[in-house]
Amino acid sequence: MLNEAVNELTRKNKEVFESQKQFIENASHEMQTPLSVIQSRLEGLIGQAELTQEQAEIVEGIIGSTQRLKKLNKTLLLLSKIENRQFLLSEQVDINTIISRSMEYYEEQKAALNISVKTEPQDNLIVQGNTMLAEILVQNLLKNAFLHNRENGTVNIQTKERKLVIANTGDEKQGKGRVLEKDKLFSRFYKQSGNPDTWGLGLAIARKIAETSGWELHYREEKGLHIFEVDFG
Repeated sequence: MLNEAVNELTRKNKEVFESQKQFIENASHEMQTPLSVIQSRLEGLIGQAELTQEQAEIVEGIIGSTQRLKKLNKTLLLLSKIENRQFLLSEQVDINTIISRSMEYYEEQKAALNISVKTEPQDNLIVQGNTMLAEILVQNLLKNAFLHNRENGTVNIQTKERKLVIANTGDEKQGKGRVLEKDKLFSRFYKQSGNPDTWGLGLAIARKIAETSGWELHYREEKGLHIFEVDFG
């Protein structure tokens, strides 16, 4: 009887899990379609000559908000898929290649703030995991390092002994060398900078990817630098 009860409980839990997963995917898809339609209609509207400058600015603001909602929708779906372990983790992932390929995305931010970048790659840092998830983790940490930096700041990237270490100077608006709240740092929607260009989900996703992949992601402050370290084990 106990065996039957356990089997029945397991079956029901599996059904609930599958139902929840399907609902999230369906809801995300259904939201994405009308958001795309809204954005398309607004972009068509803003091109009309009869709009006043004030009206055009209002429409542009709505378009920006719609784009942010689309991005948030995709990000939350990704987070759900990671939590549901819908990715294979059996690939050989070259971390140094991912870093090299990802750096070009931050050239604009680097130039705008005159950020000095120092890279110390270790040869052949190959880990087992999922290539796409590893890319997202690395890119989120790099984005964090460049986005929350200051003029004439630094970003140091180092791979060593099966570890990735990314260190950056902080945003002067937050106070030089200010220690972030460690208990909230990897929480969803936690934003300390107030930057409108971020939802506060990047580090939450990075931590979830690390946990799912069997890696560890830690933060510490040292000599005025914010340091994020991924231990690939």
